[in-house]
Amino acid sequence: MDLKKGILECGKIKILENELMKNHTTFRIGGPAKYFLEVEDTISLKKLLSFLSKEGINFFLLGAGSNLLVSDYPIEDTVIIKLGNTFKKININDTGNENVTVEVGAGYTLPSLSKEMYNYELRGAEFCVAIPGTLGGGLIMNAGAHGSELKDITEYVYCLTEDGEEVYLSNEEAKFSYRNSGLRDFIVVGAKLKLKKGDKKLIKAKMEENLIYRANTQPKGFSAGSVFKNPPGTKAWKLIRDVGLSGYRIGDVMFSEKHANFIINLGNGKANDVMELINLAKERVKKGFNVELELEIKLLGKF
Repeated sequence: MDLKKGILECGKIKILENELMKNHTTFRIGGPAKYFLEVEDTISLKKLLSFLSKEGINFFLLGAGSNLLVSDYPIEDTVIIKLGNTFKKININDTGNENVTVEVGAGYTLPSLSKEMYNYELRGAEFCVAIPGTLGGGLIMNAGAHGSELKDITEYVYCLTEDGEEVYLSNEEAKFSYRNSGLRDFIVVGAKLKLKKGDKKLIKAKMEENLIYRANTQPKGFSAGSVFKNPPGTKAWKLIRDVGLSGYRIGDVMFSEKHANFIINLGNGKANDVMELINLAKERVKKGFNVELELEIKLLGKF
């Protein structure tokens, strides 16, 4: 089988070979992917998924790479897919009522979504302004901040199955929960959001408040955001700090002193060193507090 030829026959797809994944993650960590695909539209994506399914080829759908740790080793058995062009479009349906529906592609970034809603004087997405990542990835993990989550503004999610079939899921059918959803077995291609008209000055003030809070509480530098989910009744950063790991460093990666649930890449960080820090935190927190830390970030590749 000529894999490249088969992929290109699926439609508007660009193939990059041996593409360094560290160039596509906010962690700036990750080895080369044998096949990195940029897909331009839904028709091409459906054909591609059908082709990969028939050939038994694994794939990974990449958003903004903001919640992801990629292995240092070459990724040879998984095709990386990134959504472009039509997946970054937005359509606003204003019927004159207070409630406005907005159709957004999965490739649209959450900060851009927040800013665009501000431009249209729509409230409800202010919390997205400080969340790195795309709508697609955000929906899968039900991203949230400042007491709000994507489930709060989502009416429907447009998906494809792993073999390219279309699926439309209501908010209830998406089974949103804390930093999770029932969307992990689907490929999210877009969503219909429900927002309300609001005062532009108040919307802007809320966005600025959220950005200031982020700047004051979260560290700068290369990271994947919060490494662990917050256990019930407590905060992961507090547990990590209390077991003495705040500022702890292995190689060129370290737990942030500002927010201990962040691991910072100081420049030349390696995935294996990050995993050492992750395992160390799990062991110490389990021993010290009998709490099982659960990863919030996703892992890709061999560790």
